[in-house]
Amino acid sequence: MRADPSHPTILDLFGAYDGRVVDYDLAEVSTGDRLRRHAERLAGVMRKAGVSAGDIVFVRTYNGATFFFCFAATLMVEACPLPIMPGAARNEIDRTADTHGVGWLLDATKHGWGDALDSADDWLERLAPAADRPHVAAATPLHMTSGSTGTPKLARRPSHSAIAEARHYAATMHIREDDIIHCVTPLSHAYAFGLGFMTPLLTGADVIATRSFNPRITRRILAEAGATILPAAPAMLPLMARAGVRSGAGLRLLLTAGAPLQPGVAEAFERASGIVPRPLFGTTETGGISVSMEICRTSAVGRPMAGVDVEICDPELETGTGRIRVRSSSIMDGYLCHDGGPAGLEPGGWFRTDDLGAIGDDGQIELLGRVSDVVNVAGFKVMPQEVEMIIAAMPQVVEVKAYRARSPRQDEILAVAIVADGRLDPALVHDACRASMARHKCPTAIHVLEDLPRLSNGKIDVGALPSAMGAP
Repeated sequence: MRADPSHPTILDLFGAYDGRVVDYDLAEVSTGDRLRRHAERLAGVMRKAGVSAGDIVFVRTYNGATFFFCFAATLMVEACPLPIMPGAARNEIDRTADTHGVGWLLDATKHGWGDALDSADDWLERLAPAADRPHVAAATPLHMTSGSTGTPKLARRPSHSAIAEARHYAATMHIREDDIIHCVTPLSHAYAFGLGFMTPLLTGADVIATRSFNPRITRRILAEAGATILPAAPAMLPLMARAGVRSGAGLRLLLTAGAPLQPGVAEAFERASGIVPRPLFGTTETGGISVSMEICRTSAVGRPMAGVDVEICDPELETGTGRIRVRSSSIMDGYLCHDGGPAGLEPGGWFRTDDLGAIGDDGQIELLGRVSDVVNVAGFKVMPQEVEMIIAAMPQVVEVKAYRARSPRQDEILAVAIVADGRLDPALVHDACRASMARHKCPTAIHVLEDLPRLSNGKIDVGALPSAMGAP
């Protein structure tokens, strides 16, 4: 522990951090003292520009030292940092600012750092008058949800929530000050924020950051720099395998989150690299929920971490499947509302996710899709992940996505898109499904593709799949 163990804040942890942040692309190494000097200097610039307590500030930086000291400087002036992707489009920034009353843009993506902190004009842009901002407590970190089930919201996750998540990770994965976390996923993402920013602050672990994911550079960092923990996304695994990432260096944990880790992808990566990927389950609103630290069954994502309670709401009698509900010390205080209300939480501090799942006999959480993914086939509800599990077990299948699509007559049907190792006859897929599932669960349309289309965050772009239709 690096700060007052009673009720530390993020700034307490930052003030005591004695690890190192390595900006690999810039060949720059920052100690805790150097980060604090830059944060204090930037905080002075922000005060002079007029940033004040309770203002919401977009923090737009690449991974690495700039994220650390920009986030800390925003808290030092008691403003509310809201991390955004470095590549966020300007119209997206303006739209979000108008919707949520974001007052400032702190943009470090077009500048160097150090001496460049002299001018507020280089770093800060006012977006909205102070009178237009919503009510939010001073120095409250905010995180934007993905918007996968509707309009993106801002989750209020103050210091106690963010630190609790880091404690869960450190205890579950035994993260210590001698660990080195290789940060390739953008720190604006809640998953990377928890593991690549908060956990190092809590434990004193070092960070090696790259501005973007490059599998060849990741291979070099793992082999030469001794990185021990790599928070990744499932879409990165095939690229790392082709780049020659192998076990045998210092890596002890390769985690995946942000999208389901399909069995074919995991098995192919393990065969090629000798590394077992560990799926991690969490949401922006709750922080980390579980991580698989044992032999993982298909669709299982481990037991709930200490400090996290999970239950299944309204389970089906036959399967025990229902909506996953979470209560945790790392849970948000609520969504940001203009009236300051704690929207999003249920009585008792529970949060009802959009994930469908069950609790296995061994206590592991099994993810079985999302509420918005359920397909209505002639009046029967079908969970796509159940179908994906059957198809993914076929030896030729590398990756599969089941989804809602339209028939030529515009009826709602279940379709699947498959990436295969070599040729794959769709008739074999149909036969495998008929042998394992009820007729209404078998896909009507089967598409064999070279690759699955993906969004910038690595998730599959369902809307770009053949004949896909949006959620009802």
